Amino acid sequence: MKYKITQKIRVVLSLFFLFLTYCVQAQVSDSLRVLMHGEIDCVANLIRQNSIDPFRGISEAVWKEELKSIHQSVDRCATKREYYFLLRRFGGLINDAHFEFPSGGAYNRTRIFKKDDLLFPVWVRVWNDGRVFVKSDLTNTIPNNSEIISINGKNAQCLALDMRHIEPSEEQYAKYRGNSVEMVDPYLWNSFIDYLFCERIVAPFKVEYETEGVRKTTVLQGKARLDYQEWYDNGVGKEIMEKDSPIYYFTKLGKDAVSYEIVQDSIAVVKISSWIGSNILRMAIAKGDPGFRKKITQVMKDVIQKDYPVLIVDIRGNIGGYEGNVIELLHYFIDDPLRESDMYRVYPDSRKYVKRLLKKSYSTLSKAQRKENYRVFEKTPNGALFRSDTLAPVYYPSAKRQNKYKGEVYVLVDEGSYSASIMFAAIMKQMNAGKIAGVSPGGYSLVTSGNVITKALPFTKYFNIDIPFAANANQEQGYHYIDVDIPLMPSLELWKEETFDSMESLLLYINNSN
Repeated sequence: MKYKITQKIRVVLSLFFLFLTYCVQAQVSDSLRVLMHGEIDCVANLIRQNSIDPFRGISEAVWKEELKSIHQSVDRCATKREYYFLLRRFGGLINDAHFEFPSGGAYNRTRIFKKDDLLFPVWVRVWNDGRVFVKSDLTNTIPNNSEIISINGKNAQCLALDMRHIEPSEEQYAKYRGNSVEMVDPYLWNSFIDYLFCERIVAPFKVEYETEGVRKTTVLQGKARLDYQEWYDNGVGKEIMEKDSPIYYFTKLGKDAVSYEIVQDSIAVVKISSWIGSNILRMAIAKGDPGFRKKITQVMKDVIQKDYPVLIVDIRGNIGGYEGNVIELLHYFIDDPLRESDMYRVYPDSRKYVKRLLKKSYSTLSKAQRKENYRVFEKTPNGALFRSDTLAPVYYPSAKRQNKYKGEVYVLVDEGSYSASIMFAAIMKQMNAGKIAGVSPGGYSLVTSGNVITKALPFTKYFNIDIPFAANANQEQGYHYIDVDIPLMPSLELWKEETFDSMESLLLYINNSN
């Protein structure tokens, strides 16, 4: 009896998944196309009505042109699956990695990506100007570091630049993301292999490439998504997969957030890999992040007591975390009170959240000021911006530290320095508390927060859209990248060989300056 029930379940599940596959691949009728156009407008309106700034660094004219192009592409969609792929084009309207759309980059849970899809079997890296180079050819056909000129007759550089364009973030951060190990995952739509797949550039792949100054052409067969996934999980993606597990978030998250070493006997290097220093469970119990505070206090106490003349704060690849931890570290370098100024886009879904903040946060305001702030917020119409310092300047609570670091400070950044890391670098630069070295961080100096509104799509129930409705405005505002004081960039050759280390370059700069 048990065997028969199991067999029935298997049959039902098989029929269900066949039905899903049919729905995804079904032809698009005229009535369905009308629904698709309506959903495109719906997503655009959600962004315009709820985002802290829907245009964020691009003109309204360009925004409308991008939206028009998406509508035109809807008319060319032959199947639902092509329409789902089209939704990623909204990245061209979005310059903020705090957006999650479509579906945070993953299509696999909707069964839109299938195990037997044939993918481009080459792991690539993309140079600043969009040129594409081979990191590893899984078929062992094309030598490493060869430049790919074209794929199935399509210019590889143009493809890579378009892929960067539709990444829902600033271009600088898109460069970082595009070359990260995470982007080798065959179930992320914004990886290069799935960019090609979604653009219907499919196997067999006729590849024109250049190696050692010689142009060559070869044909590569596709690698099944399932096989690609096994290669990824057992190799370059193993550590990433472990960090994506619930066990990691509840036990190991924040464990390696802060590390510390002394180089050349007199230079202290503090590596901040994340602005989160406690696991989820500990933060829930403590209602904060005591782990980071404890770690950074121990490190800075040692640096100050031993009077190291030079300190490097390394935040390369630190994509963000808890704003309070940024302030915790800033207090070691800055004497002046630190402004706490937040901006909110007011709409029905955000009102409850902002009301709670106004009642419990901004502790340097008097009771009367907080009450008046709250009253002004209540009268703010939907769609308008509200600032926490509307009535009076707001400051973070002072750390009242007697000992501050008095030596020379360098902040080492790269394109992977994002969110809270941009805030740290921007304030250090604005307050003349340290020199910024490396390449400009990945995002604009006006940083949105992780406070988002989540909306479901009316037609494509598979996907939600997360829209940031708040921004931190206590550093210089504007849609520009932070200028570094000490540019540290690799040449193309060093980048290809992966032998460039901006830390080594900074140490050389410091030695030559003294």
